[in-house]
Amino acid sequence: MSDDWGDEVILFTPGPGFDIRAAADEFVEAMEEYGLPLLIRLPHVSIEFEPGCTQEEIIEGYMNVIKTAQPSNCNDEGEG
Repeated sequence: MSDDWGDEVILFTPGPGFDIRAAADEFVEAMEEYGLPLLIRLPHVSIEFEPGCTQEEIIEGYMNVIKTAQPSNCNDEGEG
């Protein structure tokens, strides 16, 4: 598997009830400790945060993507 993020990232896939506000501090600490970007994988999109991002940037970026990545009610048969 090859992607634009290289081989080493902190990979996180949120489950039901995930609270970005509660997790953002731990994400910042992990990125600082390991010097790796954070990749949050959602069903239809992935979000990458570079080391040095603040809690606020992670929360804002995550919430913006969640708002814009909601699946539509269309019955498109193509890939999106």
